[in-house]
Amino acid sequence: MYPTICRGAALFALASALSAAPTIAGEAKPASPATIAAQRASAATLPADDGADAEFARRGFIATRSDPLIRAADGHPVWNLDAYKFVTGPPPSSRHRR
Repeated sequence: MYPTICRGAALFALASALSAAPTIAGEAKPASPATIAAQRASAATLPADDGADAEFARRGFIATRSDPLIRAADGHPVWNLDAYKFVTGPPPSSRHRR
């Protein structure tokens, strides 16, 4: 009986892990109606976009790197700016918006 319970628990854990596995990049799951409603309600409480954030970003901007890969002194990569190229256009419905 004990091995059967262990196998059942292992299968349940595996099924839970697989169902929670992230989707392949570029194949995001659509937001649920509850998430969309919650995001809209939250966005309604945000202050209006007056351009101050964009101005602060422009003011603090120094330069662009020609090589998006930043390496440590020993040469191994520590940051990849190209990893953020997906951040373009309007946000998906599962994210906060302004």
